[in-house]
Amino acid sequence: MASAEDTLKEFLKKFKLEDAIIQKITKTVPDGGLGIQSVSDFRGYFSEAEYEDGCKTDILAETDFQNDRIQLSRLRIAWTKSKEELTKSSGSSTSDWEAPVPDEDKEKQ
Repeated sequence: MASAEDTLKEFLKKFKLEDAIIQKITKTVPDGGLGIQSVSDFRGYFSEAEYEDGCKTDILAETDFQNDRIQLSRLRIAWTKSKEELTKSSGSSTSDWEAPVPDEDKEKQ
């Protein structure tokens, strides 16, 4: 079975991101990377409101692809699709994540 980091790398490669960008995402912080180790880490690293700017400033600006609009586009798509990837791997639907907690379950808490 593949590690979470290997799964993340394969996920990012599906979007044709350059190796330098994938390395920036997955390298440890002391080694100059972001230290993201899984698809869920990648998804959670940025909020919905900041992911576009974050992709530019935290990832691309630190590589030779800082002005590459194609790589930026691919990175944004990968971040957006990561929610679907997490849903697929967890076996639940996105609506399960956003559904309110049933009253009977609230009482148990």
